[in-house]
Amino acid sequence: DSLYYGLTVNFSSLPNATGSYFAHFKSSTAANEFYGRLGASTEGAGAGSFRLAISSEGWSASTTTESPADLSLDTDYRVVVKYDMSTDRATMWVNPANEASASVVSTDAPGYAAGSLIGQFAIRQGTSGTPAGFPGILTVDDILVGTTFAAVATPVPEPEEWAAFAGAGLIGFALWRRRR
Repeated sequence: DSLYYGLTVNFSSLPNATGSYFAHFKSSTAANEFYGRLGASTEGAGAGSFRLAISSEGWSASTTTESPADLSLDTDYRVVVKYDMSTDRATMWVNPANEASASVVSTDAPGYAAGSLIGQFAIRQGTSGTPAGFPGILTVDDILVGTTFAAVATPVPEPEEWAAFAGAGLIGFALWRRRR
């Protein structure tokens, strides 16, 4: 049994060294039970870069698993997170081609509250800095939640994109008809 979410993130400001999480699944029965936490920090990253990290439940240097890739500001990244409820582990992909693409898996063990059920997805605004973590300034778009990787990996085109496709098709048809 697994749940997935996919989203597109673009950072305009770096997180601080400890960073923080900004997206997660949430228990529908326990107020502070968060699973599959996705966040960012500058810990281990090169100058001017940041890294995304994942955790099963907690958020600290000892409970997160970082992606090894240094990421840049002002760049869109498609991120997919899987929360496997049978192993209690979260997996994260950054710009994956498919589920076999490189990923990182969390190593922390969640401590479920009695009767806790995952029933929500949440976006979180982090705190402003010292000593608490700060995930940076970012935009989140194209959020999808589902039960398979394929259901969340590729964003659905916005309505205006469909209108552009339809308009281009009509123009092409009109030109084709005119040439006949």
